[in-house]
Amino acid sequence: MDTFVCTPPGVVAEWSSHFTAAAKGPLTALADVEACSTSLTGEAATQCASFTTWTQYTASFCGVLGTAANLVARSVPDQKTARDIVAGLHAIYAAVQGVNLQFLTAISNINAGKPYAPIPAPEPIPPFPEPTKGKEIGQAVESAWQTLKPFLEQMIAKMPSGSPWVKVLEGVIASSDQVLDQLKKLFDDIANR
Repeated sequence: MDTFVCTPPGVVAEWSSHFTAAAKGPLTALADVEACSTSLTGEAATQCASFTTWTQYTASFCGVLGTAANLVARSVPDQKTARDIVAGLHAIYAAVQGVNLQFLTAISNINAGKPYAPIPAPEPIPPFPEPTKGKEIGQAVESAWQTLKPFLEQMIAKMPSGSPWVKVLEGVIASSDQVLDQLKKLFDDIANR
C-alpha cells in the first residue's frame, strides 16, 4: 500500500509582517499548521490535498498583496494616496486570508474525521507576478487577481449548488473586484508619476 504524502499547507502571514524590515516577498508561516495526515486514504486524501493546494494559492496571492502594500507604503510620496491603496489592498488580503483559514480548518477536520464541505481539485495556477517597483504595483496586483479569479470561478462552477463554499468564494470575488476597481485610479496615478 502506498503512503499518502501531502505537502505542508500555505498559511497567510499576518498583514503587519509585510511591513517589517525583513519583508521581502510572499510570506508563509507553517508553525502549528496541520498537514494532511499520512494515514488518509481515498476521498479524504484527495480532498486534503485539494485544500492544501488552495491554501498555497491563497497564501501566494496574499504575498503579492503584502509585497505591493509594502512597496506603496515605502515608495509613494503622497501619504494619503499610499494609505488609501494600502487600505484597499488590506481589505482584499483580509478576505482571502479568511478563506485560507477556512481551508486550513477543513484540513484539520479531514484529519480528525470530522465533516467538511468538499471542494473540487484545483488546476495548476501559473506563478503570480511579483511587483518590484512602484510603477509595476497596480499591474502586478491586477495580473495576480486576473490569474486567480478564473480558477475561483471554475471552482464555484464545479460545486453543488448548496455548498457553503459558493457563497464564500462569490463574496471574495465580488469584494475584490469592487476594491480593485476603486484602486485602479490610484494605481494609475502612481504609475504616471
